[in-house]
Amino acid sequence: MFNINNWNYSQYINGELKAIINLTAEPTDDAVDFLYSITVLDQIGNEVYQEDFKVLDDACSRMNSKYSEYW
Repeated sequence: MFNINNWNYSQYINGELKAIINLTAEPTDDAVDFLYSITVLDQIGNEVYQEDFKVLDDACSRMNSKYSEYW
């Protein structure tokens, strides 16, 4: 299970797909917003899906609810 202590090195793997949480950034008018992104990658590292969250706990909860049962 993903949590705030292990999110940066944990992954769910299922067949040819891997789901991770990574830190991304989005520019704003005068700054940068940091986001926690759930990313699903294929075998060669191509992004298949991405969903962004402003709060790490929300990203971990979504990751666990969406993928832990199947992966």
